[in-house]
Amino acid sequence: MKIADYIVAARSMALYPTEARFTYPALGLCDEIGESLDKIFPENIKTPVTPSEVAKELGDVLWYIVNTALDLNVSIPSVIHLVTGGIEADTFGDAAFRRVVRHDKRSPYLKLTIYAAKVAGIAKKSIRDTEGQIHPARRVILADCLREVLVALFEVCERHGISPDAVAKINIEKLTSRKDRGKLKGEGDNR
Repeated sequence: MKIADYIVAARSMALYPTEARFTYPALGLCDEIGESLDKIFPENIKTPVTPSEVAKELGDVLWYIVNTALDLNVSIPSVIHLVTGGIEADTFGDAAFRRVVRHDKRSPYLKLTIYAAKVAGIAKKSIRDTEGQIHPARRVILADCLREVLVALFEVCERHGISPDAVAKINIEKLTSRKDRGKLKGEGDNR
């Protein structure tokens, strides 16, 4: 799936109030990462999680990364440029992502948590300090955090033998199905 096509499709299914721009996807990013980690590391593992289940969860994480960036007017191509070390990429499975620039060597699962928490912290401070506006210096920090979340997402894909393109495709197929059935809003995986 082309990155540009994913961005358009993901944005077309962003159904949240204008006044919640940035804060909704920033908090949703934390929520989805928590759900992903809960599925990957269930407390009482009886059956291992399948790559398909991991891909579905990571697709939701990808959706929130993209919409958080878009709400901040942070260019997805610029984030990807940071991820790939300047190598152009047309798809999430592009060879450029196999040479992802890893600034943070910790576990990708830990990085997902840490950097999503930083995004949420900036969202909280923007509400408290500037009525939801993001200071330009914080915008730079946010772009860096989103880059690290995206890198961690790719690393989790690698560990589970999942193509990042498959993650994007599965996510858009799931959301399109929900949209077609009028079920984008609501709770639960089986809407």
